[in-house]
Amino acid sequence: MNNKKLFKVALAGAIMLFSQVANAQFKFSKVNVADGVKTALKAGDKVDMKISSTGTVEQNFVVDLDIAAFRKVYKYDVVTIAYLRDGSATYQYIHEFESILNTKKYAGKGIIPIYAYDNKKFKETDFRVLAKDLIEYEGPTPISRKVAVYGNYIVGEEGYFDANEKFQFRNKYSEGELLGFIEINTVYNPTQINAYNEQAKARQFADAQRSVDNLGYRFKRDIIDRINETVAPVVATPVYVALGNGFQEVWDSKVREVQQFNSQENAEKFITMVKALDQDYQLMYDVINKDKSRLKTMNKEIKTKTSVQDKWDYIKSMK
Repeated sequence: MNNKKLFKVALAGAIMLFSQVANAQFKFSKVNVADGVKTALKAGDKVDMKISSTGTVEQNFVVDLDIAAFRKVYKYDVVTIAYLRDGSATYQYIHEFESILNTKKYAGKGIIPIYAYDNKKFKETDFRVLAKDLIEYEGPTPISRKVAVYGNYIVGEEGYFDANEKFQFRNKYSEGELLGFIEINTVYNPTQINAYNEQAKARQFADAQRSVDNLGYRFKRDIIDRINETVAPVVATPVYVALGNGFQEVWDSKVREVQQFNSQENAEKFITMVKALDQDYQLMYDVINKDKSRLKTMNKEIKTKTSVQDKWDYIKSMK
């Protein structure tokens, strides 16, 4: 069964439910990884979580699920502790109260600590862990992270293929009903952020280098070849190729200017200039495609322009 389907529950309005939830059924806490100090949290809290330079968490979060207290208050068949990333459950611990395993092990009693992250420093012997991944900085766009508690009912059975491609049956659950959550505010390590920014800059620089070559190819195909096909389809003499030569002269000048900054120390300037070169390509493309009937006139006019700048100004004036 695709358990993600269980958690497509809007968090809006959930605070109203929290007032009905006694703390005894499940307790949210924050645990400092370094010293093990545990601090109680309230459902709905937004709590900072600092990340080390290697991506491990410095504060962990735990839901202490009291089975007896939960069953005394709720009539759900299943309780699910889920780790939500941008609203989607990526990890979860699912506890069926009447499963043979759980009935034998817990007998309807006991407290199960469910940790958000695996940090290898748990004191309990019967803990569960949701997320096992390191947390990497992925850019300035915020990522929403929550740990939430849901109640479900068993509504039937469904078939599925297990890891060994064997067809099995399992319980089918109702959509999860949100009972409480905490929101995690991820505080990334400056080392992570700086490393990401450096890698991003390197990727942008490499992309810009490739863009210069790509723009050169497109300029030849989309501009020079089209000019010559229209103005000098048969006789390729200076009389007929002045416009193509003028465009080429302007383009070569601009590429030389850009390539002067093609170095790591000038990466930001180079990236900016390549973006401008792309805009110049687009302007030239628009000029020759606006009205092809005027290209022969432009072929005559551009011969009166002596400098590269004069030719560029003329091309821009024809947009």
